[in-house]
Parts: sequence; structure tokens; C-alpha cells
Amino acid sequence: MKRTLFQTIIKESIREGGNTVPSAQPIRGDLVSEITKDVTDEVSSTFNQEDEPTYSTSLSERLETLKLNLSDVRRIAKSLIRENVSNELNAFHGTTANFDKFEPNFIGKGQGAQFYGSGVYVTTSRETGEGYARLVSDNNGAPDKYVYTVDIPDDNGNNYLNIIGNTPELYDKIANGFKKLRPDIADSIDYCFQYCKENDTLMWLFQSSCEYELNLKEISEMLMSLGFDGIKVPVTFSGPGGDAGIGREGYNYTIFDANKVKIIRKDRLQ
Repeated sequence: MKRTLFQTIIKESIREGGNTVPSAQPIRGDLVSEITKDVTDEVSSTFNQEDEPTYSTSLSERLETLKLNLSDVRRIAKSLIRENVSNELNAFHGTTANFDKFEPNFIGKGQGAQFYGSGVYVTTSRETGEGYARLVSDNNGAPDKYVYTVDIPDDNGNNYLNIIGNTPELYDKIANGFKKLRPDIADSIDYCFQYCKENDTLMWLFQSSCEYELNLKEISEMLMSLGFDGIKVPVTFSGPGGDAGIGREGYNYTIFDANKVKIIRKDRLQ
């Protein structure tokens, strides 16, 4: 059976947002109801045809009757998806430790680099998660390797500080937070953030954290106070053992609050 246009739009919108939705079918019903809420039953019934072919001319004609176009349908679909999505995102954590819950006291006990702040490090790339498990095993000689599938707070576009792609205003906001932490090096922080803004990246800031003697836990707590659940870094920017994750998609996340990382599955690697 061919997928209907509405189903296609919904599936595409779910993929674009990287969202987790229990089922697309109820959203299709909501979509039909939303776009036909102010029309007669006769017009509304024409949108409930399950055999509607993909991108049919007849659908375009029916949308014209409602003074809508496909862009309107996509916009409404995305709005409905946001209402139906899970508030958590699936990710992976690779380690040699066997446990049932992430504990704040154990933050930094894995690979230990904590390059992007203090927190639990996870990735949306399972391959990268497995790579970290093998790296930690190679480093500490532990024979057991595990990959945990976890739920983390959903990425709504505002609750994770992206390592790139931020507005000048956001860079200034973050800079002010850093200067409140370390007013004694305010000039150095201003210089650092000027570079960050010019190059649209926070990489240099974290590379300079040791030089500036910045406390990573205090940084994470400050960013949480500004409304961030963590930091996100494209998988292609970093990986286990210097592996830049070439050819992979997704993000690595630092989740500041370990209590917000929920284990849903544990796999032991061979």
C-alpha cells in the first residue's frame, strides 16, 4: 500500500526533528482534523481517504479549497509532532563499568577527560559509544566493555549549548556567566569569547579551561543556571582515541545532571 502524502509529510518531519513519536498514524488523524476544522463535512471527508496517492494532484486541489498549500500542512504537522514527541532522546554511553544507575559521584571516573564540562558523556552514534568502551578498556585493562542505551532530556533547540552555530548574543550571555565565576580574569575571558564569536565556536574556550584554571564542575553548574541541560558537539568533531567520527552522523552530549540520564538497556560487548 502506498504511503499517503500526509503520512509522508509526518514521517519526514519526524526525521528532520530527530524526534521519538509513538506512532505517526494518530498524528495523521490530528492533522486532518486540524486543517479541516472550519470546513463542511463534505469537504472534510475528502481528506480521510486512506488510498490517497503520494503527492496527488487531487490533494493539491482539495488544499486549494481550504486556502492551504503543502508548506502550511508541513508547518501544522511539525506543530502536532512537537505536542506528541517524547521528552527524552535516545543516546549511548560506552564504558567498562557495570552499574544500574548514573551517579553524580562517579562523573569523571571513565575516560576522565571531561573536555566539554563536567557531566555524563553520551552520543547518538552507537558506533562512537562502542569506540569509547573499547578505548577505556584499552586504557585501564578492564576486560568487560558495556554500551548503555540511555534516555536524556530531549533536544528542543534551546536546552543544549552547541559547540558551534551560536548567536553573538548567546556568546555574550555565556561570557558574562564565565566572568561571574572568575571576575579576576575578566579581560582574558573577553579576549577568549571575542575569538569564539569571530570563529563561531566554543572549542577554544574549553581548550583554554586548564590554562585559565577554570573549574569544570562550576562551569556546568553555571550553564545549568542559564537553562542548559548540557553541551552538544557534532560527532565529526570528536571521538574515541582522536577518532573524528568521519562518516558518522549525530551528536555527542555532555549531560550536566547525572540524574537526568536514565538507563533503558545495557549490552556487553565481545
